Amino acid sequence: MRMSSTPPSSQEFPADDVLQQLLQVNTAFLSAGPREALARLQDHFQDIASGSVSPSPADQRMIAVLAEHYLPRWLMGMPVRGDSPKPDSPTPNAPTVPSAQTDRSPLDELLARYDDVAQISAGQLSFVYKAKYPTGHENAGQDVILKVPVPNDGDSDTVWQAERHALQTLKPVRHLHIIGMNDAHVLPYPCIELEYMPGGDLGQEEGSVFEPVEAATTALLIAKAVQTAHGLGLYHHDIRPENILYDHKRQPKLSDWGMSRQASATGSVSPSDDFFRRKKINPNYAAPEQLDTRFGVSQAKTDVYQLGLLLYDMLTGFEETATRMSNEGALNFTPSSLAEQLVVGPDIDGILEGALRKSVFERITIDDFGQGLAEFLDGIWEDVAVKPTLPEGPQAAKPADTQGHNDAL
Repeated sequence: MRMSSTPPSSQEFPADDVLQQLLQVNTAFLSAGPREALARLQDHFQDIASGSVSPSPADQRMIAVLAEHYLPRWLMGMPVRGDSPKPDSPTPNAPTVPSAQTDRSPLDELLARYDDVAQISAGQLSFVYKAKYPTGHENAGQDVILKVPVPNDGDSDTVWQAERHALQTLKPVRHLHIIGMNDAHVLPYPCIELEYMPGGDLGQEEGSVFEPVEAATTALLIAKAVQTAHGLGLYHHDIRPENILYDHKRQPKLSDWGMSRQASATGSVSPSDDFFRRKKINPNYAAPEQLDTRFGVSQAKTDVYQLGLLLYDMLTGFEETATRMSNEGALNFTPSSLAEQLVVGPDIDGILEGALRKSVFERITIDDFGQGLAEFLDGIWEDVAVKPTLPEGPQAAKPADTQGHNDAL
């Protein structure tokens, strides 16, 4: 029995070229027309989601095709086989932890597979849950973070896909200062499993003035994470205190890669910044080019500007973030000299001046930023091209240590 007698609209399902790819890998769904073929595919994937059918190799290839296109958006509004469409809720963007019931939505079906599920946050573009791996799992009892897209929201799909792509690209590197992804899957509902970070986030330190060495060290460690991503052609583009998480040893890690972009052959990002501006993301850590095209296009140096703001705010106790809460305030922001306020010397002022230049053409690079901080700390900045390398030995197949915390976008 199908979920609905009304075939899905073309906006809810893959385009014709994607459908043709699906039919090429599994001819069993050929029919008189594409809408009937899609309806059959929906039935089939509902069977897989409910566990009544095991996915075949052809099914797995179909899932791979869908995962790169519209499957997350499709599944968000797709009840498990046998469910009836539920009436609109007054708060449709606040799913709850599933109760013991036979009829469950795909999201509730996903959450039911874990123990001790509790929602941490419901952001504009994602929901985040803390849970434990269940008995029988190789990591049974370990804490894990589940990050899922907001139901029935195309922008949320875009963010989820971007974060999954970024973390899959970064996973082989296993960087000490990048959030670890344990797994990612699309059935029964799109989900990214992340390591749990118990130390909170840098945003909780607002009001605290960091000692220069601690601020510079934190910024340098995150800059190393950014340099690694840049070496793989990834730009983060959402570096802010809430996205710097701490593990149980107070080591910072860069998280929330949903705004990340893949570099194009020209070095600029592939999508435009229209998405960022349209979603009205808080501009207090936005680079000028993310807010106004007169300043250029987002690229690698966008991350440098955000790192500069992060360093400046740690040194000043985040006291000027309120002046950047509007686009106008963010674009007109000019940092004060810190040489007279703090015993940091001219080095930090020079780094901040270069990182916070409005024009991307005049702004310093990530290597300039990292080298300057390393010299201030009498350390070494490793200016090397990063290539993904899988760890050797029996540890290679194990997921990242699940000791952490994550917030929604």
